[in-house]
Amino acid sequence: MINNKLLILGVGSIGNRYFNILKNNKKFVIKTFDKKLKLKPNFVNFTQIKSWQAKSALICLPTYLHTSYIIKLIFMGYKYILVEKPISNNLKNLKKIKKLISEYNVKLFVVTNIRYHPGIRFLKSNIHLVGKVMFAKAYFNNNQKNMYGKRLLDHYSLNHKYGGGVLFDACHEIDYLKFLFGPIKKSYSETFMNKQQTSTQIFHSIMIHKKKVISFINNNFLSSVKKRGCEITGTKGILKWSSVGKPGNENINIIFISKNKTVKKIFNCKKFNHNEPYIKQIDQFELMKKRKKYNMSSFDDSLDTLSIILNTKVYGIKKI
Repeated sequence: MINNKLLILGVGSIGNRYFNILKNNKKFVIKTFDKKLKLKPNFVNFTQIKSWQAKSALICLPTYLHTSYIIKLIFMGYKYILVEKPISNNLKNLKKIKKLISEYNVKLFVVTNIRYHPGIRFLKSNIHLVGKVMFAKAYFNNNQKNMYGKRLLDHYSLNHKYGGGVLFDACHEIDYLKFLFGPIKKSYSETFMNKQQTSTQIFHSIMIHKKKVISFINNNFLSSVKKRGCEITGTKGILKWSSVGKPGNENINIIFISKNKTVKKIFNCKKFNHNEPYIKQIDQFELMKKRKKYNMSSFDDSLDTLSIILNTKVYGIKKI
């Protein structure tokens, strides 16, 4: 009999989103763990979890807690673990985890739900239009008040040492550029924070892929409006994706501009259902468990992403 129990660790914004998506899905039996009583989890003490005997877990805890709970879950008998990005904010425990997942035959993956966003899906399926890819420019603009609302006051995202700020919080661009163009051969990145703040607000990166494509990332948490997008330039033209607006009111537009300036509309959507990529992420997790073809970031792949993050130079700047 298939064990359809799924434990969600952390019932903050992301964990709660997954819970609300899955709670009425008859394929799963969902229970939650969180030490905050006000969030009304099923378990507040980790030792209570063992008697439930689940095999699958989704970790949505603050970044600095990821690796310690991965180890706890492995020793408790969990075989399928999906972790929110990034895998960690430091190198602690990673060698131990690599050894444990091999020793205990554990399947460990990191959330890459942006891969299932229409922007990335249509870039991937139409990339041939640009001919030979020369370079790409990706960006994500937002602000932490938009992202976390009232919860921001005591949220870990305000603290760099806990895995907060644009450097850790907005690492989707690194993953999806690897997904589009393959592994990174070399990179140089910088991130900045105001001296009065404790988390990074600006992130710039140049990455050279093994396929000789050059990728640029420009992310910031200083924008009044949420924006995300990517431009791919090749020998035959430019493929452009832009998304503007908060979840639920996101306007997505994808076009191709040929060398002779002809514009072709690829995809347009207003008020995109922001839950869709999260649903597809769980679908991919289930495909993996059934040993079918899936599209997710493996543990080793997530370490490559983390390496780029941790090798970023961090600067403090005076607030103007």
